[in-house]
Amino acid sequence: MRNPLTFLALSTAFALGAEIPPAAAESELLWSVPIPADDSGQGFWVPDGTMLDDGRVVLLGRTGEKVSLMVEDQTGTLTPWFDIPLEGSLTNVTADPASGLWLTGYTRGGSDAEGIFRDAAIIRMNKSGVIAWGRVFGGENEYWAIEDAAVLPSGDLVISGNFFRSESFVARISASGEWLWDKRFGLAKGTRVGVNENGDIFVVGFASNATDLNRTRYFEHGTVWVFSEDGDLRAETAFRPNINRALESYFGKLAIEVTESETFVATGWNGPDLAPVTIGRIAPDGEAIGELTLRDEVGNSMGGPSCEPSMTSTAEMLWLGCATEGEIRVYAIDRSNGGYDILTAPIPECHQSGTAELALSPSPEGVLVLGRRTGYSASGGCVWLMRFTP
Repeated sequence: MRNPLTFLALSTAFALGAEIPPAAAESELLWSVPIPADDSGQGFWVPDGTMLDDGRVVLLGRTGEKVSLMVEDQTGTLTPWFDIPLEGSLTNVTADPASGLWLTGYTRGGSDAEGIFRDAAIIRMNKSGVIAWGRVFGGENEYWAIEDAAVLPSGDLVISGNFFRSESFVARISASGEWLWDKRFGLAKGTRVGVNENGDIFVVGFASNATDLNRTRYFEHGTVWVFSEDGDLRAETAFRPNINRALESYFGKLAIEVTESETFVATGWNGPDLAPVTIGRIAPDGEAIGELTLRDEVGNSMGGPSCEPSMTSTAEMLWLGCATEGEIRVYAIDRSNGGYDILTAPIPECHQSGTAELALSPSPEGVLVLGRRTGYSASGGCVWLMRFTP
């Protein structure tokens, strides 16, 4: 169980540079189920899911030319729900406060986008799976690639992503399907977005300190941008400076989880140099107010070339998932003091080698982990679903 911490530890947890050792973990892997794929190499499951208010988890995938949704019922049983024909890809499924669903991604068919060009694709559904509307946004020869999505308290959608492979964007879409505004900033890669109960919008991504793009002086910083509901930029804060040190590098991996009182940003390291996974705390005004370095059971920094962190949260817990060599590792972090347990399970045999991409979703009994092998053809079904309980 989690070790009790003194008041001193409580007051200094998540302080800048804090390193709190993990407690002895007593956990149970409730179940693990493989998800089959077809032989075309198109049967991969996008590692994304969302929980409805009745505890069901909706999972997003693809088979051939169809986008598929499946429902998991807390027992490990996957039930096909429906398929959507789409020339393109849906990459996110997001639940809104009314327990409806937003599906977001891209297509090449809406505004005659060709070649490298993409249109943003958004589908609005009710909780029964009935499509209310679908919209395609983008002009001729434009590039809008959605990377993440979140729902405002008003029910409107916020998306973030890559604009023309030159900068990132954030945009707000009304619940009725109207494009309200968009803002552009930073570098064109790796954005994640979340919103809090006040409607503040947090986007994490990368920014550069160089204007001449000189390799010898070039650095990229993990950065958070805070926008109002109306699209006004309120803050820009570098929370992990110098994470990338070369042009076109993509070593830093970011994850975001926004709660009612603060925003957590996890930074993994997916490059040749070993560096720890850290979780930074960001105040509603964008100020960096703390950082936690994750360590394993023997005190070693948790990091390395195979960690691409994913996060989710409940009222009391922050969950971070990381696929390391040979195992799935889930950190169950007490939000009040920064103490944590480490829950582990072997990576499925089909995984073989290479990194794994995870997505976490809270569940009534703990946390649901959806994962897939990256860097390989998906043919053969190396995708899996696990549930952990602390």
